[in-house]
Amino acid sequence: MPVEKLQAVALLEKDTNGDTMWTWVYPALDATWRELLQRKSGLEAASATVELPAFVYGRFADTYFYIVNLVTSPGAPEGETPSPAAPDSSDLPVLPRVTAFSLVLLAKEFHPEKYEAIARLCAAEYTTSKGNTVAVVQAYLNIFTLGRHGDFAEEQYDIRKSYLGASLKNVIQTFGLETILLYAALLLKKRVVVYADTLDTLYDFVRPLPLLVWHRQNWDSLRPYVSVNDSELADLAASGNFVAGFTDENIENHSDLYDVFVNVNTKSVSLAPHAQESLALGKVHKELATFLTQVAADEARSESAVVKAIAVRTGELLTKIRSLTDESGRVTYDSLKALELPPSSINFLWNVALSEAIAHP
Repeated sequence: MPVEKLQAVALLEKDTNGDTMWTWVYPALDATWRELLQRKSGLEAASATVELPAFVYGRFADTYFYIVNLVTSPGAPEGETPSPAAPDSSDLPVLPRVTAFSLVLLAKEFHPEKYEAIARLCAAEYTTSKGNTVAVVQAYLNIFTLGRHGDFAEEQYDIRKSYLGASLKNVIQTFGLETILLYAALLLKKRVVVYADTLDTLYDFVRPLPLLVWHRQNWDSLRPYVSVNDSELADLAASGNFVAGFTDENIENHSDLYDVFVNVNTKSVSLAPHAQESLALGKVHKELATFLTQVAADEARSESAVVKAIAVRTGELLTKIRSLTDESGRVTYDSLKALELPPSSINFLWNVALSEAIAHP
């Protein structure tokens, strides 16, 4: 099965002089993408005290990027194994005058495990051929057209498993009752920013958040790794609702960009001033918060069972709202009042109905 969502492959290298440069791109990358990917790779910042990330992924505009970083040892004698500075780099052959390189893929699909495998395969072709980009093109085209090359086979990668690539149970257990703020924000299509001081920790917490609204089956709002950079922040602001991850603590100062701020380091969830009214908590929230924590605390429940339980509870909530539709099939604010709930709960249900397009605005 061809991997037709692949868009581009590229190589970025760091030489023995410490210079970073694009050495090869197929079919093309414009200046905006080159600048962004060079920054994301971490090659320029890497040093004896700054570790080069092994795998980086994120989204810009409507395209996902996947970057595998590998370290070589150009000074090692021919045939010796280079010293690793990233996972899976211990068996790399020597590339003359290259100390590290990034294998970059662009794709129209969120599936980190699959594209990491493709990137590592292409990187292996590059190193074993001593820097021959023809080998990389051949691997890329085989995967793009046939879905196979070497040990890689497209059918081995089920997109549904990718959705469960990080633990939602861990997120709920970490934030406890405050998880209801995340659930409500996602249900109402708000803007959520997640901060953690390391990339791996960030991915662990930002990646599973869309599972809270499983019924939408939509990962397009996920921006796993964003920098506090003018072009990236402008792109984020233009994307509407989102779940965006940052490793730069300065993002907290940009409260105009988000409705909910999640600080993984301090295990806290806070609301931007402008979002406090629309996310005010009521009776419905209290019941849902208790449910979320109880589900996640059940050691017998698997990750998929937790996601399913939350999806079922969300479905019950939506069914309750839909039961109040009028002859046009829409919910009105007045019809919600029939539930005799506190104003904060009525407002929440009204906003849910608007987000699900089942209410008259």
